[in-house]
Amino acid sequence: MNKLEIELTEEEIKILKKEMKKNPNEKVRNKAKVLYLRYYGYTEREIIQKTDLTLCTILKYVKAFIQNGITSIYTTGYKGQQSKLNVYKEEIIKEFENNPPQTRAEAVSKVRELFGIETSITAIGNFLKKTGCRTKNQEASLQRQKKNTNKYSWTFN
Repeated sequence: MNKLEIELTEEEIKILKKEMKKNPNEKVRNKAKVLYLRYYGYTEREIIQKTDLTLCTILKYVKAFIQNGITSIYTTGYKGQQSKLNVYKEEIIKEFENNPPQTRAEAVSKVRELFGIETSITAIGNFLKKTGCRTKNQEASLQRQKKNTNKYSWTFN
């Protein structure tokens, strides 16, 4: 077995103890446990038995710690789920610029009808916000806000 030795400070040991018991993310708990066991002299084979992780995963966690220190336990590599809307981003933007939907619900219907994508109102709202597109209702609301702010402007001589 490959022996990768690690050095931990008292503070890092406290962090690992806390994180392997209380962190809500299972991956963070596993990383902390692997490092804790490795520090206390457990072999890779023993760590595999105690954690049900693969040798490759254990070595990856230890190497990441050696390279990046204690903060490596917090990096999970999860980048989020890619929106289905991004595949047709340019086409959706062009469609909404030419024919803006009245509401987000109408935008959901248009996307379903034109591109066959099932999406939620929240997802379409986030998409509109990220791309700078607006529904007619949002545009009207912005116009009212601009009108009202100009209405009460003060000038001093």
